[in-house]
Amino acid sequence: MRDAKFATTVGTAILFALGASAALSAPAPEDFSKMSVISLAAGPNEVDLDGDGRNELIFLTRREGVDNRKYNQISFFRATDKADAKWQLITLYDSKGAFVADNVRSSEAPDCVLRDFRVLRSSAEKNAPVVIIIGEREFGQGFADTTPVRFVVYRLDKKVAAGMTTIVLREDRVIQGKEKYCDMEKAFLSELGVGPAKPVTDTKK
Repeated sequence: MRDAKFATTVGTAILFALGASAALSAPAPEDFSKMSVISLAAGPNEVDLDGDGRNELIFLTRREGVDNRKYNQISFFRATDKADAKWQLITLYDSKGAFVADNVRSSEAPDCVLRDFRVLRSSAEKNAPVVIIIGEREFGQGFADTTPVRFVVYRLDKKVAAGMTTIVLREDRVIQGKEKYCDMEKAFLSELGVGPAKPVTDTKK
């Protein structure tokens, strides 16, 4: 009986120690507030997306309208390495490899911004690849409602299909907001410590 109790106690202690060790070795959550937001001008923006010293292209467009469907849209392009270089569209995929979209688009209403995005780069590592974050809130009862939000983090990755390797933006993780919001501008700042873009073209320069 004493041996059984001893074995149980030792087993519990080992499990506790393993759990504590795993907790200590687990990577800390990424601090996006220490990254710099890359400001984008309307039209083409030359930005080194992967930090290899060669600029890719981010194209920013804007839709205005009176039908409550205003938004900014960005598309990512990369020149091929071939002599007859062509611009390849960098598309978005989820964590399981399913296609998501050809571009990133915000969603603006008269009262609040329902969806927004940020292009970030490490402030400490100037050659680090960029990180794309798309933040979105649930529609709820309407444009002015206060609802749960989430942030999807995308990173550059390679996709191999039919013997061809292409660069894509792949979902890295999803962050659920702790509070409810109407406006994603406030959600970005409160939840991730990420404000609006500052008036600089690229933090690498």
